[in-house]
Amino acid sequence: MANKKISQLVGMGTNEAVSGFYLLPVGAGSSTGPYTTKKITTKELADFIFTGDNSAYVGFPAGALSGVNKDIYFNNNDANWVNASNTDVASFPYLQVRKSDGLIVTGSGVAFDSATTPWNYDAASDINMQDNNIGNVGSEITFQDGGNIGSAAGGISVNNNTKVSLTAPEVEINGSSEIDLNGPVTVQGNLTNTGGDLTVEDIIIENTSRHLVNDIGVGNNINWSLSNVQKVGIGTDRNYNFTNALHGQTLTMYIKNTDSSTSILPTFASGSYVKWGGTGGPPHIDGARTNVYTFVCYDQVIFASAITGYVF
Repeated sequence: MANKKISQLVGMGTNEAVSGFYLLPVGAGSSTGPYTTKKITTKELADFIFTGDNSAYVGFPAGALSGVNKDIYFNNNDANWVNASNTDVASFPYLQVRKSDGLIVTGSGVAFDSATTPWNYDAASDINMQDNNIGNVGSEITFQDGGNIGSAAGGISVNNNTKVSLTAPEVEINGSSEIDLNGPVTVQGNLTNTGGDLTVEDIIIENTSRHLVNDIGVGNNINWSLSNVQKVGIGTDRNYNFTNALHGQTLTMYIKNTDSSTSILPTFASGSYVKWGGTGGPPHIDGARTNVYTFVCYDQVIFASAITGYVF
C-alpha cells in the first residue's frame, strides 16, 4: 500500500468506534536510537498509559493527567451523569462523583444522598477523629460488648437543654477524689451509701427518715459507725466502750434488762469523756425495765442523758 499523509486517510464512520485491536505505527528503540517502525494495538497503548512499562513496573508514566502539580481531575459534564442518590446496590455498585457537591459516594453502602437511608459504614479498625467533633447525632448511640466513652487528658461533658437520662438496671458513678452534684437532687427510691461519707450542706426531708437499728449483741463495744440507733438486751452489769464516734453525731440506744427481778447498771466509756448531767452518772435499770439513752458527740466529748423505767 502506498504511503499516505494522515490528512489523506479515511476517517471513522458514523457508526464506527475505536476498537482495542486497531493498529498504530510506532518508532521502537532505545532512547538514543536507532528506531524501527513497529505496530501496536490501541489497547496496548492504553495499558501503557495507565500502568507504565510492564517489564520494569515503573508505574504511571505521565507527569500529570490534568491540571497542575500532578493533581488529577475528571471533568465529566455529561448531562446524563447518574446522581448518586440510589440505594439499589445491584444497579449502582460502582464509585460515583456526586454532581451536587463533588463528594465521592457509592451505591454499596459508603454513603447515600437520601434522608431516609442511614450512613452504613462498618469500620474494620479504630477511627481516629483527630480532635474533630461528631455532630448532629440521631436519637441513639448503641455500644456493643459494654462500650466505653473515655478521655485520657481532659474532662468529658454531657450537655442538654432539657434532660439527660440514664436508664439501666444499675448505674454506677466512680470518682477517685470526689463526685460533685450541683443543684437540687431528687431521689425516688432507695439511696444506699456504703464505705464512704455523703456530705451535703442542707437536707430537706418532706416525709420521714429512719435508721436501721443495730443490735449490739453479746459484745461490749458500741460502734457508732454501724448506726445512729442501737439496742441490746442484757441481764447483768456491763461496761460499754464507744468506738468511731464522730464530732456532731448523735446516738440513740435502748438497753433492756432481761432479768425480771434484779436491777443492773450499764456504764459507758470513751476514754474519760462521757459526761452525764443531773446525778453525774448513768442510771440503773430495774428488773424487766428498759432505759433509753441519748449520746451527743461534740469536740471529743460525749454528752449523755437517759429516760428510765420503760416497761418494754
